[in-house]
Amino acid sequence: SQFIGVYGYEVAQMTQDNANLLISYYSMGSLACVAVTSIVATKIRPVYLVLVYTFMSFVTITLMWLLPTPAIMMIGAAFIGFFAAGGVLQLGLTVMGEMFPAGKGTITGIFYTFGSIASFVIPITAAAIAKNNVQGIMLFDAIIAGIGFILAIIIFIRYRQTIDLTK
Repeated sequence: SQFIGVYGYEVAQMTQDNANLLISYYSMGSLACVAVTSIVATKIRPVYLVLVYTFMSFVTITLMWLLPTPAIMMIGAAFIGFFAAGGVLQLGLTVMGEMFPAGKGTITGIFYTFGSIASFVIPITAAAIAKNNVQGIMLFDAIIAGIGFILAIIIFIRYRQTIDLTK
């Protein structure tokens, strides 16, 4: 999200004003997701939402990398806000808590420790990439999103093997 305006301006050839709006679209998507997820999560198991959200994040970021047009950037920014920043972290923690009920405190600590490490390392890596190739930032994001989706699939499979879905 930190480089989305730069990416819009330099890669998608957006005006500076429109590129600066991308973070607003991202924020609106994130807020919309919180509202939608708070309703939907009462009817659908969080593990399904994690799977859908990570898949949609991967697809959206990949499209923003492959087809960096102003329209795709505006829609993509909102989608990324929705699917990647609107609560998937909390949904993931909920799923992990279901899978490891005896160690919720430990799981929470591990979960947020890795999240904190990512919050530190990812922006530094993105800044290093941006020095040479701004478009490479989105490729890097797509790779991270792809890894996230693969992990979500693995967790989904394991979840279905360990959790009684009839409850």
